[in-house]
Amino acid sequence: MSELGPTDEPPVPAPKRAAEGGVRFPEELPITASVREIALAIDAHPVVIVAGETGSGKTTQLPKIALAMGRGLRARIGVTQPRRIAATSVAARVAEELGVELGREVGYQIRFDDRSSKETYVKFMTDGVLLAELVRDPTLRGYDTLVIDEAHERSLNIDFLLGYLKQLLPRRPDLRVIVSSATLETQRFSDFFDGAPVIEVSGRTFPVETIHRPPTDEEDLSEAIANTVEEITEIDPRGDILVFLPGEREIHEAMGALVDHALPHTVLLPLYGRLTQAEQARVFAPSSQRKVILSTNVAETSLTIPGIHYVIDSGLARINRYVARSGVTQLMVEPISKASAQQRQGRAGRVRAGVCFRLYTAQDFEGRPAYTDPELLRVGLAGVILQMKSLRLGRIDAFPFLDPPPKRAVDEGYRVLEELGAIDEEGELTAIGKQLARLPLDPRIGRMIVAAAEQNALREVLVIASALGVQDPRERPLEAREKADQAHRRYKNEASDFLGLVTLFRSYRELAQGKSQGQLRRAAKAAFLSYNRMREWIDVHDQLASIARELGYRPSPQPASDEAVHKALLPGLLSRLGMYQPEKRSYAGARQTRFLLHPSSALAKKPPAWVVVAELVETTQLYGRIAAAIDPSWLEEAGGALCRRSYGEPGYAAKPAQVMNREQVTLYGLPIVRDRRVHYGPIDPVASRRVFVLEALAREHYEPKPIPPFLAHNRRVFEEARHLRARARRSDLVLDDVAIAAFFESKVPEGIYSGKTFEAWRKKAEAEDPRVLYIRLDDLLLDEAKELGPDRYPDAIRLRDTPIPISYRFDPGEDDDGVTLELPLALLPQLDPDELGWTIPAWHVQKIEALIRSLPKALRRNLPNDVPSLAKDLGAKLQPFDGPMLRRLASLLAEASGQRIVPEDFDVFELSPHLRCYLRILDGGRIVGEGREAGELFERFAPRAREAWGGANRAHLEREGMKGFEVDELPEQVVLDVRGAKLPGYPAFVDEESSVALRVLSSRAEAELATRAGLRRLFLLGMGRTLAAIEKDLGPKLAPQRPFAKAPDAGLRRRIAERILDEAFELGEPSRFPRTKRAYTERLATGRLRLGKELSSLLELGAAIASEAEGVEQKLAALSGRPGGLPAALADLREQLAELELPSLLCAAPRDRLAEVPRYLRAMKLRLERLPNGPQKDQSKAEQVLPFWREWLRDRAELGARGVPAADLEAYRWLLEELRVQVFAPELKAKVPVSPERLRERMAALRKAAGLPPLKAVR
Repeated sequence: MSELGPTDEPPVPAPKRAAEGGVRFPEELPITASVREIALAIDAHPVVIVAGETGSGKTTQLPKIALAMGRGLRARIGVTQPRRIAATSVAARVAEELGVELGREVGYQIRFDDRSSKETYVKFMTDGVLLAELVRDPTLRGYDTLVIDEAHERSLNIDFLLGYLKQLLPRRPDLRVIVSSATLETQRFSDFFDGAPVIEVSGRTFPVETIHRPPTDEEDLSEAIANTVEEITEIDPRGDILVFLPGEREIHEAMGALVDHALPHTVLLPLYGRLTQAEQARVFAPSSQRKVILSTNVAETSLTIPGIHYVIDSGLARINRYVARSGVTQLMVEPISKASAQQRQGRAGRVRAGVCFRLYTAQDFEGRPAYTDPELLRVGLAGVILQMKSLRLGRIDAFPFLDPPPKRAVDEGYRVLEELGAIDEEGELTAIGKQLARLPLDPRIGRMIVAAAEQNALREVLVIASALGVQDPRERPLEAREKADQAHRRYKNEASDFLGLVTLFRSYRELAQGKSQGQLRRAAKAAFLSYNRMREWIDVHDQLASIARELGYRPSPQPASDEAVHKALLPGLLSRLGMYQPEKRSYAGARQTRFLLHPSSALAKKPPAWVVVAELVETTQLYGRIAAAIDPSWLEEAGGALCRRSYGEPGYAAKPAQVMNREQVTLYGLPIVRDRRVHYGPIDPVASRRVFVLEALAREHYEPKPIPPFLAHNRRVFEEARHLRARARRSDLVLDDVAIAAFFESKVPEGIYSGKTFEAWRKKAEAEDPRVLYIRLDDLLLDEAKELGPDRYPDAIRLRDTPIPISYRFDPGEDDDGVTLELPLALLPQLDPDELGWTIPAWHVQKIEALIRSLPKALRRNLPNDVPSLAKDLGAKLQPFDGPMLRRLASLLAEASGQRIVPEDFDVFELSPHLRCYLRILDGGRIVGEGREAGELFERFAPRAREAWGGANRAHLEREGMKGFEVDELPEQVVLDVRGAKLPGYPAFVDEESSVALRVLSSRAEAELATRAGLRRLFLLGMGRTLAAIEKDLGPKLAPQRPFAKAPDAGLRRRIAERILDEAFELGEPSRFPRTKRAYTERLATGRLRLGKELSSLLELGAAIASEAEGVEQKLAALSGRPGGLPAALADLREQLAELELPSLLCAAPRDRLAEVPRYLRAMKLRLERLPNGPQKDQSKAEQVLPFWREWLRDRAELGARGVPAADLEAYRWLLEELRVQVFAPELKAKVPVSPERLRERMAALRKAAGLPPLKAVR
């Protein structure tokens, strides 16, 4: 090949139009000097790297060099650009330089806009277009030369193309690749392409001075920029200034600060991607004022703004970063790289020497990375992986990327494809994946289109999908924000921003009808819509519709429902879900993210419960943009295999005879189904079989209709086993449920987990062995059920000759654990609550031992240490349910310990509940009350019990108006039917003054008391006398006797008369009552004879007492008022006489005690006779008695209240009288030995029994 000079003709003819005048290279471009070197390198090497500085001309001249070499004839020369505007503008410039028509020899193709033809030799395109061509031309046979321009930007497509070409070149030795860049790590690229030659071309720039001016502590970014602009203005008031800022917000803040500085002859111009083309064009237009342009990094490359003399570099930019963990694209402010800083600095030296002010230190600059991270390391890789799968290039982790992506990003790319259903479990493309690979779209958007075809929502989703691929066409000029917002409000949908886009698209289509291009431009501007972006949106939509048709998708003629549209969107946005949490006022998103709805969303003011968003972008916060309210019930179908299902503990449901469970369904950690009851059998047959066998068969919850024979048989056996276990209170007596289940496990085969599957198997199994599922009692018992007989574990006890059923329950913790007595309500009046303190014989000794251990330590100290043996001995002496248990046990323990023990000393609440009978009160078979506190139950139900007894039918047993013993026999008890219960009744003679009635009473004690009075009346009637007559006979004989004359006549005489009758007719003890007519007749005869004798003897004794008492009173009266030490002694004697209570003695005191009273009174008279002659001696004697006497008067009430029996108190009281006799009248002699020591011992025993501490010794 001949060498090429600046004006030499190529050795091979160029295209016809290009050949007219040859391929020429402008002399003013620096690259022109290197044309020959570059051409030789291209000829000799498959890859050539051209590193050209800004303004070198490499972009336009490299394809011309290849063309001049004769390349592009048999196949095209392809030139890639990272931006569409660069591809179209450079194509136009090269066509102009070659003198050919754009679209013929020189053409371009950008997304959905192809201005090339079969005659095209040089084709400019975006790198994405070249990637798309790989699908139908994997070896790129349509090209003999490829120029990869702006490779320094390291976009995802560029890195993929470089790796693909590295693999392709060995198979295409004729292909030439030229890698071009303004700033490039040339050695890395050379090494990547196996030592490819590097040709460096100088740029066309002027010197730029760099000044580092970091903000002071008092300055924020906007103020630092304003101060720097003012500083520049003082040096040069006319040179234009380009300010680099990270984003729109910072631009507006800086503009505000500059406005405050009121710079003269200065115009402020923003420059960022969202501005309209007209607003962007203002920065290029000439101006009579100095321009201050505030721009994002869009001005770093591609754009050349004339007149820039000064650059202010904030050192910051907003960089897209995709976080593989959360699937979020972060648009965060970051420090720029050195390469970007140099690019920004170079903007000040394009037309003359300039100055760059860096708002950071030189040290900061030196510490920054050399280059911006390649896009491959910053973005999601799903699309790359999808294309690689489509091209059969293998796994991404094996692909020769210049900078291999991190494993986390690769894994996330695969995860996204799995989310979209594009790859299967083996990582191969699914049918959906192959369809997505044909769509030149982000895989998520492509997935929406595929789903839309299934939901008959293709028409609407094509609009939405195409909108997500272009910039928002809605414009908000700075000076007309409110008007723009008002204009845009008509497109808003309160439930869905997606549907708002559909409304906008359709409204624009309607707006465009019948309008010329110029008219439409003006109408769009008036509606605050970008004409160009709307046109691009329509173009993208039309192209998508064309692709959809190629895939066989056809839009439905009917509009889709809102539900169908959103169901179509969901498969592409499953990881962009949000569940609102009011307490945090934000949305919980996939994989533990949390976001807010972007303020621009129509849903932001009233956040719905569930949303799906098109994207998650993090600025100052994580925001969800373009949102829609959704129904979470849609998500399970949309999520498919991505849904994670978890279950709680399975349980058996008797009605459907199935093992059920609560299903929780989550999608990316969000709960989309809560507590749904599902049939668990098909989900986990093994676990369900285990539950079915245990719950349905072993625990008898299986309830088919009709009940099969095996089940009826097993229930009888189970019931018998449970009864035995409850009696013995031994859980180990019967096999537990798991062991019983093992029996059925051995019978029931795998795959049986419900009533339906069980019945199908049972019919076949029982055809071979009808008793295959029959269980025996021996199969359930672990040892013999001996010692469980009715003697130790009775089924009933008898109380008041009434059988009381007993039931057993072995279930600690339950109220009725242990023994339950079922008491008829009407029986309560006949019972003493204390009688129910016993338990069954089997637990009798155990309860006694527990009661002994519940005693206070002070009482247990005097008991034998071997408590079990003591309990066993006492158990042999006590019969269960024979009298009050605690009283009888206390009495035996008192004998064993030699100390007083009363029932209250036992702490029954310390006992295990099962040792205390559980009482169930029944009225007519219905439970009206239950519990373990007998006293409380009896008190509460006493009125109802009396009412129930009163309603019993006993008229056939009762009689009225009896004048004699008119029945053959008065039985001690009879049986009555009281509300269905057979209860004992107690016949009694009831005194009705002039006659006697025969009544049946509810308790034995009541009957005995009534019968005593009734028999008195019958004996009086039999003698023809009345009680009043006997009282009248007593009157004259008692009246002269002063102690008795002072008492009320009615009470005293009646009680004396009743005492005489009872003694004469032997009515003291109920066992002596005459209960037959014959016994009555005999007793009447003997009693009539004894009546007079009893009356006389009692009156004689009364006369003796009265005589002695009168003598004491006379002597007391005679000594009253005498001086000396007499008053104290006289007071003591009066108190002694009063405490004898002489009037009531004849009514109640035993005959033997009455006989001693005259002696006590004579002793008092003797003391009174000696008192005047020796008061000091009397005082000395009194000191032996009075301490005991006063102690007695003081403590007797408390001792009685603390349970000391009245008989014991009365015995002590008479000992005091004997002591007085012994001290003051020893000649009368005490009847029993008495001394202060004996009295102290007796009082100590009384106090101990009452739980009182001992007193100090009485002197």
